[in-house]
Amino acid sequence: KKLKRTMQEIELGDPIDSGYSNNTNQNNNLQSDNNIDIKSSVPKVLDINFDWEDKGIKAGKLTDIHKCEPCCGDTCNVKSGLYCCLCWVCCFPFPFGRLIAWQNDQKFRIFPHVIIPLIIYLGTFSLLSYIIYFIGFVIPYPFDTVVYLFMLILFCCCNSGFILMMIVRNNARFLSGVGKENAWCGDCLISMCNCIWPFALCQVLRSSPKESWDCLHAIKNGGCGWYNDQDFNYVRYASGKGVHHV
Repeated sequence: KKLKRTMQEIELGDPIDSGYSNNTNQNNNLQSDNNIDIKSSVPKVLDINFDWEDKGIKAGKLTDIHKCEPCCGDTCNVKSGLYCCLCWVCCFPFPFGRLIAWQNDQKFRIFPHVIIPLIIYLGTFSLLSYIIYFIGFVIPYPFDTVVYLFMLILFCCCNSGFILMMIVRNNARFLSGVGKENAWCGDCLISMCNCIWPFALCQVLRSSPKESWDCLHAIKNGGCGWYNDQDFNYVRYASGKGVHHV
């Protein structure tokens, strides 16, 4: 009788409860859960973090370069815009240094906040220049021409101050709560290209108050000294100070 009943169930297509299907489903669910945990635990070091949304003050997207508040005034105006432009174009080591000091809750000092970034910038610029100059002595003609042109294009496209820009952008993201704090690869890619890093700098300035980079205001009000005799740090999250809201 049991044999006939089993044969009838097979003919009708009824499943035989052997427990195999339930075990298989449980194993599949367990594997999918493990995959999710593994993916979520991998640091997103390659994230570009293009859109900062409404975090910071008015950071917005990387391409929102037409939005100039608050760096060019609470309401954008010509006077404040010219002041911002002159500071960053003509005196860039000072606003860079002031911004790094503010991001790390440190007192603004000529050393290390201005001198060291200037050395890093000039050192990177000189290194690229010497590499291009050295190619002509090492690589024989006509291959040196091709390599020379490639390095010249790279020199023109690469931002010599990308190390400074990378640090400033990483700090700004950390303070604004955008992305992973160790997403250095994305910050590096954004900061290296001469076509993109000005957009990134504007995004950083939109995420920070004007006094964060206004070195002239700091100097006038006695907020600038020559030497910092205390511990200093350039990377915000590495200092262990946590996040403060801007």
